[in-house]
Amino acid sequence: MGWRRVPAGRGARRNDRLRFRAPHGAGGSPANERGGKAGAKSPAPDARIGTRPEQQKQIEAIIASVQAQYKAIRQSAEPQVNEARQKGREQIRAILTPEQKPKFEEFLKRLDEERKRREQ
Repeated sequence: MGWRRVPAGRGARRNDRLRFRAPHGAGGSPANERGGKAGAKSPAPDARIGTRPEQQKQIEAIIASVQAQYKAIRQSAEPQVNEARQKGREQIRAILTPEQKPKFEEFLKRLDEERKRREQ
């Protein structure tokens, strides 16, 4: 079963009435869809599909391996992401007024602090 439309509730405008809900078991958490925090556990499939303990151990090993691969991919792409981020920031700074620049720098400081917290 794929994504499905669900009513948003009474009184919503026509365009606001439909929302999309993930299919059962698709993981509704945005953090999980982005890879989640390091060390965060995904829901164990054993309860849903009836895996035996030895299968569960194999599944956990597979998940750990894939998570390690994800981490390696993110680390290898990080320099390119940082370069693109810095170029974008420089482009924004170029169009801001002198009065706007300190506000932008404060915004970036908060943004960078939040990113560091998420990466821990």
